[in-house]
Amino acid sequence: MGYSRQIVYEATGEYRMEVDLDNNRALEDLHHYYGTTKRGYCDLVAFHADDADVAQAVRTSELKPGQCAGQDHNHGQANETPA
Repeated sequence: MGYSRQIVYEATGEYRMEVDLDNNRALEDLHHYYGTTKRGYCDLVAFHADDADVAQAVRTSELKPGQCAGQDHNHGQANETPA
């Protein structure tokens, strides 16, 4: 299929981590953390190997203090532009 990475978000939208899809131990840990406990679920964003730069840009953005690209900063409200 060509997917190489995934970014993991908590069900609440907070960034959790990035995982290389060839890292079986990390994938097993994720499965255990979300699949065998009462933690709920997570959201995954998978990136094709050709989009490694996009995955890195998203990760970098998520790790910046005060940044949270995975969340709706307007809490569902439309952006208002002054007239």
